[in-house]
Amino acid sequence: MNPPSKGNQKAAKRFNIANVLWFCGYLIAMTCVVLWMLEKRDEVRLQRADSQALADWQTWRESVREQQLQELPEDRGPVERTVPKSKVPPHFVLLENHFITMLVSALVAGTALFALLVFSVKGTLARVELAGDTEGGGDDDPQNSGTGTNSR
Repeated sequence: MNPPSKGNQKAAKRFNIANVLWFCGYLIAMTCVVLWMLEKRDEVRLQRADSQALADWQTWRESVREQQLQELPEDRGPVERTVPKSKVPPHFVLLENHFITMLVSALVAGTALFALLVFSVKGTLARVELAGDTEGGGDDDPQNSGTGTNSR
């Protein structure tokens, strides 16, 4: 039987059980992100159907408008507060009109964070081989030698 080629060894190393588990963890995490965003969008759609949320928004807009009319110019701060022009709350607009953009952004950010996690954990758990180390304990390894340069 032929010995395994370098290409087969690399493929076997790439598809080991740890990498498969990391990939499954990634799929689970991104599935949770997608399901959570879909749930939030459905909640916003139900709120939009409820006239109370729109009434609360209109009440808030009117109170800001009245507050602006009652304030004296010298009582206002350096930045003028403006009444929102939108007839619907901003989160309605955001989750209705820009849902795909938000979903893609969440997936890109989640992927970057998951990759950072994998990189950090794998780097922490990786075995480091020193350049002069041949069977796990050369003379230049201060942890394995009785008298190292660090013992004072």
